[in-house]
Amino acid sequence: MTSLTVSSPAPSIGIRIASTVVSVLSLLFGVVVLAMFAMIVPKFEAVFADLGTPLPAVAAITIAVSDAIRNFWYLFFGLLGGVITVLVVVSLAARSRGPIIAAGCAAGVLCLFFFTTVAAMTFGLFAPLLSVMQSVQAKP
Repeated sequence: MTSLTVSSPAPSIGIRIASTVVSVLSLLFGVVVLAMFAMIVPKFEAVFADLGTPLPAVAAITIAVSDAIRNFWYLFFGLLGGVITVLVVVSLAARSRGPIIAAGCAAGVLCLFFFTTVAAMTFGLFAPLLSVMQSVQAKP
């Protein structure tokens, strides 16, 4: 009787590089999003305060998230750095394709999350600001 062993093919260097690049890009996008919440959103908060209009719910949530990021920035950067480090280590150290592809997919989902966050931030701040500006212009 012979024993048949099935082994998965060794991952190619291309898969490792692609997964690592996506992980690093997600780190870059994460830093950009955190910086936007920490630096840009407070300026919108000041504009809304100067206009003296009540904040729409989406804008209030965006500003609350911005306050949390500014107050606990070290937790957000630590969490982001830890997640990306795990993804990169898995991409570089895995012996089969499965974990590498999973790490690349997770980093891709993280990038998608950051893009969605930027879209929500844009909608949450710019749309109410445009509405307020239109109402101010409409007043005689």
